[in-house]
Amino acid sequence: MRQYNNKRVLDMISQMTDEEKLLCVHGQLWDPYRANQAGFVRGNERLGIPDIFIADGESGVNISWETTAFPSKVSLASTFDRECAYEYGLALGNEAKAGGIHLLLTPRVNIVRDPVSLKGTSNGGNYQTYGEDPVLNGEMGAQEANGIQKDNHALANLKQMVASSTGAAQGAGNCIVDEQTLHELYMRPYELVMKAGVASAMTNYNQVNGTWTYDYGHMMDECARDKWGFKGFIFDDWYCLYDPNAIRHGATLEMPGDDYYNEGSELSCYGKKLLDAIHDPEQPVTMDDLDHAVYYYLDTLDRFGMLDEKQRIPGPIGQDVKMKSAETARRIAGKGAVLLKNDDDILPMQFEGKKIAVIGPGGYKQ
Repeated sequence: MRQYNNKRVLDMISQMTDEEKLLCVHGQLWDPYRANQAGFVRGNERLGIPDIFIADGESGVNISWETTAFPSKVSLASTFDRECAYEYGLALGNEAKAGGIHLLLTPRVNIVRDPVSLKGTSNGGNYQTYGEDPVLNGEMGAQEANGIQKDNHALANLKQMVASSTGAAQGAGNCIVDEQTLHELYMRPYELVMKAGVASAMTNYNQVNGTWTYDYGHMMDECARDKWGFKGFIFDDWYCLYDPNAIRHGATLEMPGDDYYNEGSELSCYGKKLLDAIHDPEQPVTMDDLDHAVYYYLDTLDRFGMLDEKQRIPGPIGQDVKMKSAETARRIAGKGAVLLKNDDDILPMQFEGKKIAVIGPGGYKQ
């Protein structure tokens, strides 16, 4: 196994059976509470590993119970205000913890390049992210992640790596990008958020220059871990992991997968297929690769205090939390909507006797 320094986690791994290790490298779609969240990763009561609950979080904590609807990310970006992004994330993290959720699938920092990449046409796209500027995306995403993770309220998830603007299955093409453009434009926001300490990251459905993103070691190992100091775990966007050998190249968790003990689990790449590949001398994947993936997962939970807290249970959030979030959402929405204020008449603008046109779907007549 590679050199790691978290003795607690190493001791846990040394006590695990092969099957118990698999529980740390693939999740499931439905949790026991039917919280309508995105997925969960089964824990291990014997070793004190909790069930981990995951929810979409682009504009609010998406679970079965009432939560706050926050302004869209492009509205947040239009504030050009890092403090707003931090407050946005802080409110999301508070609601996630109050609702029993450990991990939020946000921030999404893909740059906007496809004008028709909207929800319904690509199952996720422009509405989830900040805009077309890579530095703005990275700076705002970093602050949002910091807010979510404040006081270990929840883990943030950086998505979706890399070089696709569409966000999901309709983007499962091969993105041909030269090296300079890839680094300076597409990878730049991920670099900024990873350097800020985001807990986890997600791959995308597309290929980059002929390589599936879950297998793109240059991004996930050479850049993310070796250059940017990323310490967290990485999983695929739902159902876009196709090869158990991917665990060697940086994708340390499969989502959603199937429980090893469930009928049908042979369909999971990181279930029985992975053990079969490890025991096949013709395959390059080894038990060290599995241990490596388990380490990143457990070390992240340990660093964020989730191995020591009481098991979270998804459920309704308190009214006090919602009221506080509503105030934050209203304040940020106002700052995002007002792009120019003529405080103290500093600008030579005279509106007396003139009309103002309000353009767009929100500009309807009362």
